[in-house]
Amino acid sequence: MYISRAAQSKRPTKRHIFNEEELIESLEKLGFRNYTLETISIEEKIELFYDAEIVVAAEGSGLSHILFSEAIDIVCFYPTQTIYPHFYFLSKHPQLRHNIHYLLCGDASELHVNFRVDVPRAIEQIRRLLPS
Repeated sequence: MYISRAAQSKRPTKRHIFNEEELIESLEKLGFRNYTLETISIEEKIELFYDAEIVVAAEGSGLSHILFSEAIDIVCFYPTQTIYPHFYFLSKHPQLRHNIHYLLCGDASELHVNFRVDVPRAIEQIRRLLPS
């Protein structure tokens, strides 16, 4: 599952991925579906995350829904070279079996900036997580 921040793109600097269409197209070829969490109910969010095996997303509050997943791989895009570890610590709760993989996508000095994802590099990392 890919979590889009498209609804946030109307704000000037909210971790919008400039080349998101290219990313979504590549993810769809791997069987991923695209979701914009602002458009679905909490019940649907719980069900989506409960059933998910891999979640791909830019760092943001939508990833807090990983609490509804027991075992999951998370690929988190970051616009900085500094990781803020709150989702890492959340993913390490003893009752959860989460693996978080960070993909650093820029050299911004702060988190709330728009950025570009190196799509081939991201797809290569995601392919390693898929079952053979």
